[in-house]
Amino acid sequence: MARSDTQAPRRPGTVRSRGFLHLGIRLLLALAWVGFLVAGTAAESGAFEVSARVDKTEATLEDQIFLTVSISGQRRLPSDPILPPLPDFSVTKGGSSSQTNIVNGSISTSVEATYLLTPRRAGSFTIGPVRIEKKGRTYQSQPISVKILPAASSTEERPMAFVTQHVDVQNPYVHQQIVYTFRFLRRVQSVEAEWDPPSFQGFWVEDLGKERQYEKILNGQRYAVTELKKALYPLSENSGQIGETRLTCTLVVQRGGAQRGVDNFLGGSFFGARGQTITKNLGAKPIPLDIRPLPEAGRPEAFEGLVGSFAVRAETGQSRLRVGDSTTLTVTVTGSGNLRDLVELSPEEIPGFKIYPDKPSFQVDVRGDRLHGTKVFKKALVPIEHGTLEVPPQEVPYFDPEKGSYQIAGTAPIRLTVEENGEKEPLHLVTATALPGSKSSIKILGKDILPIHTGLAGARRQAPSGMSLYAALTSLLLPPCIFLACYGRKRRQDRLETDQHIVRRKEARKKATRLLREAKRRIRQPGDKEYFGELSRGLKGLVGDKLNLNTLACTPVEIERCLLDKGMEAEKAQGAREFLEELEYDQYVSTRLEAGEREARHKKAQKLLAQLDKRL
Repeated sequence: MARSDTQAPRRPGTVRSRGFLHLGIRLLLALAWVGFLVAGTAAESGAFEVSARVDKTEATLEDQIFLTVSISGQRRLPSDPILPPLPDFSVTKGGSSSQTNIVNGSISTSVEATYLLTPRRAGSFTIGPVRIEKKGRTYQSQPISVKILPAASSTEERPMAFVTQHVDVQNPYVHQQIVYTFRFLRRVQSVEAEWDPPSFQGFWVEDLGKERQYEKILNGQRYAVTELKKALYPLSENSGQIGETRLTCTLVVQRGGAQRGVDNFLGGSFFGARGQTITKNLGAKPIPLDIRPLPEAGRPEAFEGLVGSFAVRAETGQSRLRVGDSTTLTVTVTGSGNLRDLVELSPEEIPGFKIYPDKPSFQVDVRGDRLHGTKVFKKALVPIEHGTLEVPPQEVPYFDPEKGSYQIAGTAPIRLTVEENGEKEPLHLVTATALPGSKSSIKILGKDILPIHTGLAGARRQAPSGMSLYAALTSLLLPPCIFLACYGRKRRQDRLETDQHIVRRKEARKKATRLLREAKRRIRQPGDKEYFGELSRGLKGLVGDKLNLNTLACTPVEIERCLLDKGMEAEKAQGAREFLEELEYDQYVSTRLEAGEREARHKKAQKLLAQLDKRL
């Protein structure tokens, strides 16, 4: 059978049209590649954009303003923007974040930095342009106007929180003890607080015990009060003041509605679904002082600047002794005032005695709201005469600010009976007798411990040899080696006792692990929020012990700043901050996590603990 192949006739120009189509695709691809290169070059050499914004343009002296600076542009951005002068604000640097985008071959990078501005005075202010400099060019943002209002008046019926400071005496004498009291009052829950005390320049400062926590009713409203007291001693007479003090705190309030009282958060049911935190910057006005000089009239010659109220007591170890024996004179000075300034007692010499003074001891304790001191002077008295000898009164002149005059605290004289010391027969080992015109002869009455060699046996070689030599060398070298080892161990122990930083670093991992272990016991209790507090304290405590800082009261942002200052990578420091914020949220917000989620928190805390311990 014949085979018949049928083919469709080709239309003219078909091959030519396909050639043009392939050529067009190549041209489009080439143009796209050139556009990509041009876009990348433009992005690399393009200009920057700098912008700044604040979270609020009107605030009070008790508020804080968050300033956010955004920089966008080419791939390589400056590390830090240049802030304008801000003399009316205290500036604290916060965190920063960066982002890189690639769109149609164009690469853009943006960086955001946050700053915390605390106003120092009321008024209208302008935050000047924020600048960056790159390759000789300057880019800047637009200025921002803000208005700072005065703090809430002290006559407000129900202020949310406020602070006060006062002293018990505003016109004290120089060296007089005055009591300074600082109080932080709030009627809502305070998550954290940081106190910036006044400088107390020109005063000697002593703490009056630990802080006190109690409740107080003001204007029919119950407040929780934290109170701290210090004893101040003016060092010179002048008209000055105790400067302004400020406290930055984070308060928990409701998002819409009346604030709850202090009873709610003390009962543990304060936080609800509508709770939120706000930051307040509270301040107390300066306290003017008129420090008076001590009067010249009636000032005793032996006066050493002691101011306060004091008493003196003296006693001896025994009242009857012999010539050459010794007894101890103990003089105890007690009272409220600058007892540290008392150096010596009068009189310094006592007829009929040799005096050997000892170093005085000093002890301070808190009685009520004042410091009470005790200073003990001890002197060894050795009589050099027999008979009835008298220890004169021990006197301490001081100035009493309540009476406004000089006083003398003294003791009655102490009489001692001193007897003659009987002569003892001297011990002679040899006696010498001499005849006229002849040589002296010596009579041996006794022999020393070592034998006297009278023959040649004593002249033989005494040096050891062989094993005796090694034993002799060992006996000679062993004591110095033992001494050096003991001395090194003692120095190391002394250094550990005096250098608390070394002790804290050494015990940091152990303390943090113990807190995490204690937290693990609470892991099966969904309603126990102290579990998250134990985890947070363990991590914060490790950072504080490693860096020799008090970080238990620090915020997660401050912890991140400490880690960055120590040289930790920004990503790891940010991760630590985010985890600590997560723990704070779990602790203070009513959220019940399942056992698996709580165990995941514990494992993450252990991993972060190991990273921080290795890095710090």
